[in-house]
Amino acid sequence: RLALERVRALPGVAAASFATSEPYFFWSEIMKFQLEGQPRPAPGREPAARINTVDHDYFATVGTPLVAGRTFGAGETPSATRAYLVSQATARALFPTGDALGRRIAPATDGAPEWGEIIGIVADVETVEPDTNNVPHQIYRSSIQHPPRTFELFVRVQGAAPAAIVADLRAAFA
Repeated sequence: RLALERVRALPGVAAASFATSEPYFFWSEIMKFQLEGQPRPAPGREPAARINTVDHDYFATVGTPLVAGRTFGAGETPSATRAYLVSQATARALFPTGDALGRRIAPATDGAPEWGEIIGIVADVETVEPDTNNVPHQIYRSSIQHPPRTFELFVRVQGAAPAAIVADLRAAFA
Protein backbone atom coordinates (compact mmCIF):
# COMPACT_ATOMS: atom_id res chain seq x y z
CA ARG A 1 0.00 0.00 0.00
CA LEU A 2 2.85 2.38 0.78
CA ALA A 3 4.42 1.84 -2.65
CA LEU A 4 1.04 2.38 -4.31
CA GLU A 5 0.56 5.64 -2.40
CA ARG A 6 4.01 6.76 -3.54
CA VAL A 7 3.24 5.86 -7.17
CA ARG A 8 -0.07 7.74 -7.08
CA ALA A 9 1.75 10.85 -5.82
CA LEU A 10 4.25 10.89 -8.72
CA PRO A 11 4.00 13.74 -11.25
CA GLY A 12 2.27 12.56 -14.40
CA VAL A 13 0.42 9.68 -12.72
CA ALA A 14 -3.33 10.09 -13.24
CA ALA A 15 -4.25 6.79 -11.57
CA ALA A 16 -2.56 3.67 -10.24
CA SER A 17 -3.81 0.35 -9.00
CA PHE A 18 -2.90 -3.29 -8.77
CA ALA A 19 -4.56 -6.59 -9.58
CA THR A 20 -3.67 -10.24 -9.85
CA SER A 21 -4.35 -10.36 -13.61
CA GLU A 22 -4.01 -8.03 -16.56
CA PRO A 23 -7.10 -6.98 -18.47
CA TYR A 24 -7.21 -8.42 -21.98
CA PHE A 25 -4.83 -11.27 -21.14
CA PHE A 26 -5.33 -14.68 -19.60
CA TRP A 27 -6.71 -14.50 -16.06
CA SER A 28 -4.72 -17.00 -14.07
CA GLU A 29 -7.09 -17.92 -11.25
CA ILE A 30 -10.31 -19.88 -11.68
CA MET A 31 -12.91 -20.27 -8.93
CA LYS A 32 -15.79 -22.70 -8.90
CA PHE A 33 -18.81 -21.16 -7.21
CA GLN A 34 -22.42 -21.64 -6.23
CA LEU A 35 -25.44 -19.33 -6.26
CA GLU A 36 -27.65 -18.78 -3.25
CA GLY A 37 -31.18 -20.06 -3.73
CA GLN A 38 -30.16 -22.71 -6.23
CA PRO A 39 -29.43 -26.36 -5.50
CA ARG A 40 -25.81 -27.01 -4.63
CA PRO A 41 -24.12 -28.39 -7.77
CA ALA A 42 -22.62 -31.86 -7.66
CA PRO A 43 -18.83 -31.86 -7.20
CA GLY A 44 -17.21 -31.20 -10.57
CA ARG A 45 -20.40 -29.62 -11.97
CA GLU A 46 -20.07 -26.20 -10.33
CA PRO A 47 -19.99 -23.15 -12.58
CA ALA A 48 -16.52 -21.63 -12.89
CA ALA A 49 -15.31 -18.05 -13.24
CA ARG A 50 -12.06 -16.31 -13.89
CA ILE A 51 -11.23 -14.34 -10.76
CA ASN A 52 -9.31 -11.09 -10.64
CA THR A 53 -8.41 -9.71 -7.22
CA VAL A 54 -8.24 -5.93 -7.57
CA ASP A 55 -7.51 -2.72 -5.70
CA HIS A 56 -10.41 -0.27 -5.28
CA ASP A 57 -9.05 2.05 -8.02
CA TYR A 58 -8.54 -0.74 -10.56
CA PHE A 59 -11.56 -0.06 -12.79
CA ALA A 60 -10.82 3.66 -13.10
CA THR A 61 -7.15 2.97 -13.75
CA VAL A 62 -7.66 0.45 -16.56
CA GLY A 63 -10.78 2.13 -17.94
CA THR A 64 -13.35 -0.61 -17.36
CA PRO A 65 -16.74 1.13 -17.00
CA LEU A 66 -19.11 0.43 -14.14
CA VAL A 67 -22.49 -0.54 -15.61
CA ALA A 68 -24.58 -0.86 -12.43
CA GLY A 69 -24.13 -0.77 -8.67
CA ARG A 70 -20.82 0.35 -7.23
CA THR A 71 -17.15 -0.63 -7.16
CA PHE A 72 -15.13 -1.58 -4.09
CA GLY A 73 -14.71 1.03 -1.39
CA ALA A 74 -13.94 1.62 2.26
CA GLY A 75 -16.69 -0.79 3.36
CA GLU A 76 -14.85 -3.81 2.01
CA THR A 77 -12.85 -4.60 5.12
CA PRO A 78 -11.41 -8.02 5.98
CA SER A 79 -14.22 -8.64 8.48
CA ALA A 80 -17.10 -7.40 6.27
CA THR A 81 -19.33 -9.57 4.11
CA ARG A 82 -17.43 -10.52 0.97
CA ALA A 83 -18.19 -8.27 -1.99
CA TYR A 84 -17.98 -9.20 -5.67
CA LEU A 85 -18.34 -7.48 -9.01
CA VAL A 86 -19.30 -9.43 -12.11
CA SER A 87 -19.04 -8.74 -15.82
CA GLN A 88 -22.16 -7.88 -17.82
CA ALA A 89 -22.06 -11.24 -19.60
CA THR A 90 -21.81 -13.07 -16.28
CA ALA A 91 -24.73 -11.09 -14.84
CA ARG A 92 -26.88 -11.88 -17.89
CA ALA A 93 -25.95 -15.57 -17.90
CA LEU A 94 -26.41 -16.21 -14.18
CA PHE A 95 -29.36 -13.87 -13.59
CA PRO A 96 -31.34 -13.58 -16.84
CA THR A 97 -34.13 -11.63 -15.12
CA GLY A 98 -31.66 -8.79 -14.50
CA ASP A 99 -31.46 -9.02 -10.73
CA ALA A 100 -27.73 -9.67 -10.21
CA LEU A 101 -27.16 -6.79 -7.76
CA GLY A 102 -27.62 -7.93 -4.19
CA ARG A 103 -27.55 -11.61 -5.11
CA ARG A 104 -25.17 -13.86 -3.21
CA ILE A 105 -22.49 -16.21 -4.45
CA ALA A 106 -19.92 -18.35 -2.65
CA PRO A 107 -16.82 -20.28 -3.62
CA ALA A 108 -17.72 -23.95 -4.02
CA THR A 109 -16.11 -25.77 -1.11
CA ASP A 110 -16.76 -28.90 0.89
CA GLY A 111 -17.71 -26.89 3.99
CA ALA A 112 -20.40 -24.34 4.71
CA PRO A 113 -20.62 -21.66 1.98
CA GLU A 114 -18.97 -18.28 2.66
CA TRP A 115 -21.54 -16.07 0.95
CA GLY A 116 -20.65 -12.76 -0.62
CA GLU A 117 -22.82 -10.15 -2.27
CA ILE A 118 -22.68 -8.90 -5.86
CA ILE A 119 -22.34 -5.14 -5.42
CA GLY A 120 -21.64 -4.11 -9.00
CA ILE A 121 -21.60 -5.01 -12.66
CA VAL A 122 -18.77 -3.89 -14.94
CA ALA A 123 -18.32 -3.96 -18.69
CA ASP A 124 -17.10 -7.19 -20.25
CA VAL A 125 -13.37 -7.53 -20.85
CA GLU A 126 -12.45 -9.58 -23.89
CA THR A 127 -9.19 -11.48 -23.68
CA VAL A 128 -6.71 -11.47 -26.56
CA GLU A 129 -5.49 -14.93 -25.70
CA PRO A 130 -7.34 -18.08 -26.74
CA ASP A 131 -9.49 -19.48 -23.95
CA THR A 132 -8.38 -23.08 -23.63
CA ASN A 133 -10.44 -23.70 -20.47
CA ASN A 134 -13.79 -22.42 -21.77
CA VAL A 135 -14.53 -20.43 -18.60
CA PRO A 136 -17.15 -17.84 -19.59
CA HIS A 137 -17.66 -15.95 -16.32
CA GLN A 138 -15.64 -13.03 -14.90
CA ILE A 139 -15.76 -12.16 -11.20
CA TYR A 140 -13.77 -9.50 -9.35
CA ARG A 141 -13.01 -9.49 -5.64
CA SER A 142 -11.49 -6.91 -3.31
CA SER A 143 -7.78 -7.07 -2.55
CA ILE A 144 -8.53 -5.89 1.00
CA GLN A 145 -10.78 -8.90 1.60
CA HIS A 146 -8.57 -11.33 -0.33
CA PRO A 147 -4.96 -10.09 -0.02
CA PRO A 148 -3.01 -11.36 -3.04
CA ARG A 149 0.41 -12.98 -2.75
CA THR A 150 1.49 -11.47 -6.05
CA PHE A 151 0.11 -8.64 -8.14
CA GLU A 152 0.69 -6.51 -11.20
CA LEU A 153 0.88 -2.72 -11.10
CA PHE A 154 -1.23 -0.61 -13.47
CA VAL A 155 -0.46 3.06 -14.02
CA ARG A 156 -2.39 5.57 -16.11
CA VAL A 157 -0.10 8.42 -17.15
CA GLN A 158 -1.31 11.89 -18.11
CA GLY A 159 0.75 14.77 -19.49
CA ALA A 160 3.95 12.72 -19.72
CA ALA A 161 5.36 9.91 -21.78
CA PRO A 162 5.01 6.61 -19.89
CA ALA A 163 8.73 5.91 -20.36
CA ALA A 164 9.54 9.19 -18.62
CA ILE A 165 8.26 7.97 -15.25
CA VAL A 166 9.88 4.50 -15.19
CA ALA A 167 12.78 5.62 -13.01
CA ASP A 168 10.35 7.28 -10.56
CA LEU A 169 8.26 4.08 -10.43
CA ARG A 170 11.34 2.03 -9.60
CA ALA A 171 12.31 4.50 -6.88
CA ALA A 172 8.80 4.38 -5.37
CA PHE A 173 9.07 0.62 -5.02
CA ALA A 174 12.66 0.70 -3.81
